[in-house]
Amino acid sequence: ALLEDDAWEVRKAVVDALGAPGADPDVAYADELIDRLRDDEGIVRVAAANVLRSLGQATTAHADAVDHLLRYDEVTEAVDRGWSPERVAHMETVERLVRESALFALLETGSASAAHAQALANRLRNKYWLLRRDAILVLGMLGEAGAAHAQAVTDALRDRDVDVREAAAEFVTAHLMADSELCPAVAEMLCEGEEAHHRALAARILT
Repeated sequence: ALLEDDAWEVRKAVVDALGAPGADPDVAYADELIDRLRDDEGIVRVAAANVLRSLGQATTAHADAVDHLLRYDEVTEAVDRGWSPERVAHMETVERLVRESALFALLETGSASAAHAQALANRLRNKYWLLRRDAILVLGMLGEAGAAHAQAVTDALRDRDVDVREAAAEFVTAHLMADSELCPAVAEMLCEGEEAHHRALAARILT
């Protein structure tokens, strides 16, 4: 009941207690914590996402909630509502932290499922490099479901961030032999007009 208290300070205090060092969050609270991912107060959503990471495999049964978390663009909705730039910026920071926690949960527990694949592929266009990189890493865990988005990951070889490019290179290298369309796409990066570091990355993948 306290997780639904009218005061956000109370809701956050309960969430923090569940995730305190040495605490062993009860799997029975997973449903309630999932609900807090949609809390009206951003700081509560971030706290809930972080605690859910510590629940490990308990989150596997809530793949639909994680999928919703990765898909929902609350920032765009805030802009559409005409919120002030300051409030939108705050919302953007909160949602980035929540999505980072969701991605880390998938990475650390190996609980990613095929249901997440499209939502993860959509993250490849996110403005934050950490989200783009981690989306690639999680797609690499999904086998055939992740391989279905190999072309989108190949495009990330031209990402502006080196860590994203390296994650994409590892993914593409692992799928190169199984997907005949990847070789030509990577080979295109060897053209003279490409930036030197893009060409070097392509050469490394193809040799």
